[in-house]
Amino acid sequence: MKKIATIFFLVFFAKKAWCQTSKYLFNIDSAITYYKIKYNNAIAKKDATQIFNNGIKLISNYLNVPDYTAAKKQIAFLKTITKNKNSDNYFILLSSIADVEKLELNYQVALNDYLKAYNYFEKSGNLNLFFKSSVDLAEFFRRTTNFPNATEYIIKAQRIFDKNKITDTAQIIRFYNRYAAIYSEKGLHDSSLIFSKKGLALALKTNNYYSIGVAYNEIGFSYKNLKNTDSSIKYLKISEQLFNNIGAKRESVSAAINFLLAETHSKNKPFYLKQSIKKAEFLITTIKKENLKIQFSVLYFLIMANYQVLGDSLNYYKYKSICFNIKEDELLRENAAKINEIQEKYENEKLTKEIEATKNRFEFEIEKSKSQKKQFFLVLISLVALLLLLGIIFYLYFQKRKAYKLLSEKNKFLQSLIQEIHHRVKNNLQFISSLIGMQSRALDSEKEIKVLSETLRRIEAMALVHEMLYTKNNEGFIIINAYLHQLVNSILKMHNISSSTIKFQINNASFKLSPSQAIALGMICSELISNSVKYAFQNNSNFEILIQFNKNTEGSYEFLYEDNGENFSAKNDSENKLGLRLIDIFSRQLKGNYNIKKQRGFYFNLIFEPENAKH
Repeated sequence: MKKIATIFFLVFFAKKAWCQTSKYLFNIDSAITYYKIKYNNAIAKKDATQIFNNGIKLISNYLNVPDYTAAKKQIAFLKTITKNKNSDNYFILLSSIADVEKLELNYQVALNDYLKAYNYFEKSGNLNLFFKSSVDLAEFFRRTTNFPNATEYIIKAQRIFDKNKITDTAQIIRFYNRYAAIYSEKGLHDSSLIFSKKGLALALKTNNYYSIGVAYNEIGFSYKNLKNTDSSIKYLKISEQLFNNIGAKRESVSAAINFLLAETHSKNKPFYLKQSIKKAEFLITTIKKENLKIQFSVLYFLIMANYQVLGDSLNYYKYKSICFNIKEDELLRENAAKINEIQEKYENEKLTKEIEATKNRFEFEIEKSKSQKKQFFLVLISLVALLLLLGIIFYLYFQKRKAYKLLSEKNKFLQSLIQEIHHRVKNNLQFISSLIGMQSRALDSEKEIKVLSETLRRIEAMALVHEMLYTKNNEGFIIINAYLHQLVNSILKMHNISSSTIKFQINNASFKLSPSQAIALGMICSELISNSVKYAFQNNSNFEILIQFNKNTEGSYEFLYEDNGENFSAKNDSENKLGLRLIDIFSRQLKGNYNIKKQRGFYFNLIFEPENAKH
């Protein structure tokens, strides 16, 4: 009862709604008048946006009549104000052009335009227009019975709808109705009813009367396929009346065809069959007169079948002949398309042969000219690229040279500062040495003089490093060979021993050390040599000291000191103890490990890492 009440309400609503001034857009003719007023006002105000938007609305309503001439005229004008071929408006207009081509059965042109719009809106980020383009392609492939492609694009539209907030309500309704139509064509009538009812609910809510008619047509068609004839007839009748009232002639006739097919299948009595024949003939006449671009061959087959049931052999064979002619025409159209393709190919080949001689002559000249232009262009590009490259190279060269010069000046300045620092440190140490020397000369105690002499020797070992850094360009490093030789001579001089008295042998000491490591090693070496001179050679006239400095395969340094004096013994005097303590301290500073052995003389071995080595 609820369904029947709803149906009667809609029939009543459809008959009365067009009269209501508040529902100005119910009737298509009224809508056209409404948008023409807005369109003309926009032209008067020179409002390009409103001119375009209302122009598109007019095209849509013209196609619903249908009035192809008015639609094409409107398209021609909008083309004149849509110059930017990389804009939303250009591809919105292209979609409208595709709609016209589709309804006029120019499918190849329509598909090309739909695909261009789809590809643009996919990249543009306008989700509403991308959604509409997906539905456009789904409907196009449904109309041309390419159901796999129709399904593919309607699913793409559904993904856009599910993941994004689509605000165009009219396109959402259209999406539901096209989904229902595709499901219906695939035989999924229950699913078709679900989407049709979703579209119907939204169309009723927004007073979209055209979409209400579409939804009822789809519902009626689904019920027809589900063998629910009564429901099918009721919904299709509502759809036909609604389309008729709003002035949508093409949709009204399509709904009438579906209604007639459903009614004929349910009523096989002669009276109803004759009524069905009259209605079918009327619809055929209307389609031809109004140029509605609707496939009506099914009506001829319906008339033929009805005459067969009525036993009217004459009319049966008459319409059977018409049906055969229709089939033949369809085959001829298909064959004609193929023949035209073959003929076009043949004529092209023929024309190609006729102009081949002339074409070859001109082609040679054109290719020669193109080749010369190309060569000139390539040479020009190469020269420009070369000039740019040279410019970049010179720029980078002068920048690098400038930076190098600046860096060199800074390095020289820093080097001079460092040398100045070493010079002052060396001077200060010499000054301290002089003070200590003056103090020792003023003392009478031999023990005190000895202590100051040892202090003086240690200061001299440190001062020698700073002197070498100041006087020689060693890039901040000390050549250990030269340093040890000077250090040995300095210590012997301090002990008043001639260099010929003691035989020194320094091997493999051409390595470089940092100043801090050189000072530490110098202090150790100074203590060892001083200890040998004072204690090891008292009862030995053939003095020998061996110093070796090697680099191991692991990268560490090995320092070896050996003399042939008396066996080493740790005496209890405080000076000797201080010397051993200093050796230990500076060995630790070098982060090294050392060994002292008692054998035929004194043996000292130290292994440490270079200062820049990774520990």
